[in-house]
Amino acid sequence: MITVKLALLATNSIIDSRTNAVSLIEIFEAVDTPAFPVLLPQLVAFFLLEREADDPNEMAAELVFTLDHEELYRFSGTINFGETMRTRNMFYFGGYVIPRPGVLRASLHANGAELGSCTVKASQVVPQPEVRAV
Repeated sequence: MITVKLALLATNSIIDSRTNAVSLIEIFEAVDTPAFPVLLPQLVAFFLLEREADDPNEMAAELVFTLDHEELYRFSGTINFGETMRTRNMFYFGGYVIPRPGVLRASLHANGAELGSCTVKASQVVPQPEVRAV
């Protein structure tokens, strides 16, 4: 059985060319904005997956975004473990629109089943100016 060990949404990612280590930049804990719809200029959906020995090395997958259980977007991709038992899948978006406040959920699916997900609350807030003495 393939399982998601970690799922996060972030602004960007860096993959070290020497060690292949991943760094996620500006992980979303929440999206607080003064107005909706809101455009996120960049978005990375990150999934760390593990498989068992009898699971396939490669399979088709879908990333599904919902907002308060209403499907917003669906994207196709591939999960490829190669010869390892663990892999990372990252979906990169050069612009992502959240149309209204609510709970944004990114879930990864394969073979008709959900493998795992992450959620981020999107809220409208009153902007508070930062005051500095100069």
